Amino acid sequence: MYNHRTPLAATYQSQDAYACQKYTGYPKKCTMHYISTSTLQNIVLDAIRAVTSYVKEHELEFIRQVREMHDLQSTETAKVQQRQLAQSQKRHRDLDLLIKQLYEDKVGGSLSAKRFDMLSSEYETEQEGLERQIAELQTAIAAFNTENDNTDRFVKMVRRYTEIPELTATILNEYVEKIVVFEPDKSSGRRIQDVDVYFTFIGKIDLPGQEAAEPLPLTEDDERKARQRAYYYKNREKILAANAKRRKAEKEAAQQSLSEMAPQPIITKSA
Repeated sequence: MYNHRTPLAATYQSQDAYACQKYTGYPKKCTMHYISTSTLQNIVLDAIRAVTSYVKEHELEFIRQVREMHDLQSTETAKVQQRQLAQSQKRHRDLDLLIKQLYEDKVGGSLSAKRFDMLSSEYETEQEGLERQIAELQTAIAAFNTENDNTDRFVKMVRRYTEIPELTATILNEYVEKIVVFEPDKSSGRRIQDVDVYFTFIGKIDLPGQEAAEPLPLTEDDERKARQRAYYYKNREKILAANAKRRKAEKEAAQQSLSEMAPQPIITKSA
């Protein structure tokens, strides 16, 4: 997402916002992911304050919860990676034996030099791919084994701040790994939008008792507008098609009217 800010940003929040670059470009390759900068800042600040407060009040429970969450998400993946690693290492050893056997067959005269070069090249290429795969799997497995250390690192980072009065660049860069902004849901007439904050070292965390806040009640005028918006989004395609048909008819009628008002050519007969 890219930040869009105009000179009117000091007056209108909508003039300082983030939007998906694949939507703002042409042709559009994504749906409308948009959020004002002030709204996003408030969401991130609230998330940081919430997790910081929880860690300070329930540090042991927080550590247990994060480690349990990571175990549920990662244990099965780690098992699959361990199996893949064992299979790749075994195949790599088998290829060593095959290459050795090829060399012995070539020396013994039962394999031509041309055939030896072709097969050995194929085996060596496969081995190179396996070596890259083995290195990647070993790195992923090592990362799984260090997740507990990452939880401790996050807790130590939280301890450094007694309070967080505002969202600064330093706080943001230390606490947040990434932010995922979802497309808003307007089907009810309200604009409801999910935003996930992924923290450094621990990722996305759902704290106990952190349920979504109930939306504030609407005034009678706002309720009427919400119903109108809900009707529009529910019947958007039909409304747009009807509007396009109406504009086309109006354009054709205007063209016909101009044609009738245009002066007719004067035809004279020659003597």
